[in-house]
Amino acid sequence: MTKFIDAQQMHKDNPDTFWAPNQEELDALRPGQYVKICENRERFWVELEEVDGEKLVGRIDNDLVMEHSFKYNDIIKFEKKNVMGIISEGDL
Repeated sequence: MTKFIDAQQMHKDNPDTFWAPNQEELDALRPGQYVKICENRERFWVELEEVDGEKLVGRIDNDLVMEHSFKYNDIIKFEKKNVMGIISEGDL
């Protein structure tokens, strides 16, 4: 299973230098929104397709630079704690 960065823990450990959405923002996530997540040192955008409690499913929405087991347009599963940024459709 892929190991994505725990953005909530990173923010807790580094509150002055690492931002992450608060629980209210995470609880408001819905399909159609874009979230930023990170594996190793690469950050990328994912369009949410499913939100089920803490579990999320989405489609990778940009080309990746580093070597991964996934690529642009792949469907991946992750958790709300992995979200480090949120963009709504209206923000695009």
